[in-house]
Amino acid sequence: MAEEAALALRRAHPTWGPRKVRAWLRSHRPAEAWPAASTLGQLFTREGLTARRGLRRRTPPRGRPLSGCAGPNDLWTVDFKGWFPTGDGARREPLTPRDAHSRHLPRRQALPRADAERTWAAVEAALREFGPPRAPRGDNGPPFASRGAGGLSRLGVWPLKAGAVPERAAPGRPERNGRHERLHLTLKRETASPPAGSLREQAGRFARFQRPYNEERPQEALGQEPPARHYAPSPRTWSGRLVEPEYPEGCLARRVRTNGEIKWGGGTLFAGEALIGEPVALVEAGEGGWRMFYAAVELGRVDHRAKLPLPRRGPWAPPGEPQGPVG
Repeated sequence: MAEEAALALRRAHPTWGPRKVRAWLRSHRPAEAWPAASTLGQLFTREGLTARRGLRRRTPPRGRPLSGCAGPNDLWTVDFKGWFPTGDGARREPLTPRDAHSRHLPRRQALPRADAERTWAAVEAALREFGPPRAPRGDNGPPFASRGAGGLSRLGVWPLKAGAVPERAAPGRPERNGRHERLHLTLKRETASPPAGSLREQAGRFARFQRPYNEERPQEALGQEPPARHYAPSPRTWSGRLVEPEYPEGCLARRVRTNGEIKWGGGTLFAGEALIGEPVALVEAGEGGWRMFYAAVELGRVDHRAKLPLPRRGPWAPPGEPQGPVG
């Protein structure tokens, strides 16, 4: 019977609304006639399966869509759901990279600490399995970014060496990553309300969440289809090697010393502690000024007139900028 099937599915997935339930039933049992979503909503309420929500103030959407999100692996959003303790008092910080186009979760992992090394190990495993995206997008806080030159942290440097150019959401504008925040709400409701009694049990909940989320849960933005129908691994591959950026002849390259500085114009310039041991490039900007880059990320500008000669093969244009004439 249609009502019994809908109720069974709702009980199996308490966070699915009537539209998701109806979409799943129509997809898996297309020969049957299913009630309208409004009718299913009334059925769930009558059976005590609907929780009354508090009123929320609605605000108009602001900002532009996520850049470069035309297909799978163009952009991954990467964030931590806020930490919480399990029943045994241990702390867990769930890391959730997600493909922005398909909403597919390539990986989810609960880490004991949100530091650069542990975060990169989890991201690295996803890059090896699915291939690197064109760009990963994180927020402006650690471990994804810092207040240093170019906003780079050590974790921000490693994706550049893996062939992906990180993006960051605008400071103080969490609504620009609203889709990812909605994922965190779903993750919390389905796996951590309340948290499990131990780390092992909580890890099991996260593992059981991923497959249904990717392969079964209808997404309204995808025409009520699950993410797996819209996702494919990246055509780009990654060997696991972190490769230093190479700069054309039309720029000056300097390696960052152990104090975060480079030698320049008879003195020193601070490039950032995140770049210790890495090569940076300086490009003439006119009027005696220079622009400093690491890979495609601008670190800052040097306004005083430097006395070092610039090679005469023309200026180097970072990716995304027009190449100047060769002279």
